[in-house]
Amino acid sequence: MFKKVFGDSKDQMPLKKLLECVLGIKPKEITILNPEIIGDTYYNKRTTVDLIVEIEDGTKIIIEMNTNVNKYLIDRNKFYMFKVSSKDIKKGMKYNELKKHNIK
Repeated sequence: MFKKVFGDSKDQMPLKKLLECVLGIKPKEITILNPEIIGDTYYNKRTTVDLIVEIEDGTKIIIEMNTNVNKYLIDRNKFYMFKVSSKDIKKGMKYNELKKHNIK
C-alpha cells in the first residue's frame, strides 16, 4: 500500500507532502528512481528498497518503511544508503563533488 500511495509518478502530491512533513523540504520536482540496487559483481547481493527519489538539486532520498526499529534494520538501511551513494562516485571525483543522499 505504501508504494501504491507514495510511488505513483502521475500523482506526486502524497510523496511531496511526506517529504515536507518528515524532512521539512518542499521539492518542486521529484523523479522516482528504480528501487532495485544491483550489485557490481555476480557475488554482490541485489537489494530492493521501498522508494528512491531524486529532487531538483540532485539529492537522492531513500525511503524505507519499517514496522519497528532495531539495530539490524538501522544497519540494513545504512547499507542501502551507502550502496546507492557508491553508485554515484566516479573515478577522480573530489569529496565536495559527491551528490547529497538522505535516508528516512
